[in-house]
Amino acid sequence: GWAYSAKGDHVHALMDYNRAIARNPDDATSYNDRGHSYAEIGDLDNALADFEKAITLKADYALAYSNRGWVLAQRDKHAEAAASFSEALKIEPQSASDLNSRGYSLVKIGEYDRAIADFDEALKLEPAHPFAQQNRGWAYWQKGDLDRALADLDGALKNSPDNVNILVDRGAVLDDKGDHGAAAATYDKVLALKPDNANALNGRAWAYAQLGQLDKALVDAERAVALNPKEPNTIHTRAWIYTSKGMLDLALADFDKALSIDPELAGAYSDRGHAYELKGDRDKAIADYRKSLSLKSKQLYDNKAKDEALKRLTALASATPTEVEKPIPKLEPVADLPKVEKRVALVIGNGAYTAVSALKNADADARAVAASLRSLGFDVIEKHDLTLTALIAELKGFGDKAPAYDWAVVYYAGHG
Repeated sequence: GWAYSAKGDHVHALMDYNRAIARNPDDATSYNDRGHSYAEIGDLDNALADFEKAITLKADYALAYSNRGWVLAQRDKHAEAAASFSEALKIEPQSASDLNSRGYSLVKIGEYDRAIADFDEALKLEPAHPFAQQNRGWAYWQKGDLDRALADLDGALKNSPDNVNILVDRGAVLDDKGDHGAAAATYDKVLALKPDNANALNGRAWAYAQLGQLDKALVDAERAVALNPKEPNTIHTRAWIYTSKGMLDLALADFDKALSIDPELAGAYSDRGHAYELKGDRDKAIADYRKSLSLKSKQLYDNKAKDEALKRLTALASATPTEVEKPIPKLEPVADLPKVEKRVALVIGNGAYTAVSALKNADADARAVAASLRSLGFDVIEKHDLTLTALIAELKGFGDKAPAYDWAVVYYAGHG
């Protein structure tokens, strides 16, 4: 069975492993090896069952724990995968492969510092590890440390200059740094090596779009979607381009499709909200902005999109036009906002003027915005009808307070 497996003939390998297990049903190695062949043909359920059986038969079987972790990672159960790799590392603590694999799953669940520590240790044990430096760069990227991310990816490229996966990651980091020209050039290199690489086409489409080259961006996006029609981020990119070109119905159809595939894309909700706002559908825009803010960020773009969602949501919540007398929609509290971000807002409503005409809506607008911001997790400092001296003092005090927070918002309703 092992010989067949080494040749890639997993059908015959499975037949031989079945015979071996029938002869010796307590042989942990046979279960582990059969699990490997099941995994290679995509039968992850049977693979997982075999690795579990191997561990039951041999509690100190490090390779079975590693293989179980790999299958769990393939099924996007990364917390369980990390735990399985940890069991393997208890038995073989010097395994650079298990450290790298655990680090990968830790990145997937957002534990970036632990992941980076694993990649550091893997590289100490095996400086030429084929994936650890690339994965550490990916971890830094997800953490938002773009300079270190780029340094690691460039270091990985020295050992593998034509590795398209590293190049695609490098292009994405450059995009997040705002260097869209360099990002497009990096994707050009990928596409010279692999003309049908959907990730590179999607990345270049985004870079072109940020450079204002929307027609070129749409050509790349169309190709990327055709190559990978079930990838939600690619569909999201095309939707963003459609929105920028004013093709709002096509954009909304793409946003709907992307979110049907992955309902947890915070950035897509924010961007769909923008498309709804452009179409004049204020209620749907508000609902999407709120949904975006309720979701955990999966990538750096989500953070930027959520920033924009908050700005637009605040503006819409306060924009009760005087020419249309209707109340500001009440925003219900969002249940699952990230708890790690500290948010503060200063909201001022000045309407009771004496030297100039009073403003009947300023006080109500400020109260509505303050309530909305509280529902979004902000510590709100709410003030009304301040004198000029008091207004200046509040702004100065808020300026001193704001650096301690991740987000700081000032809203003022009154005469300019």
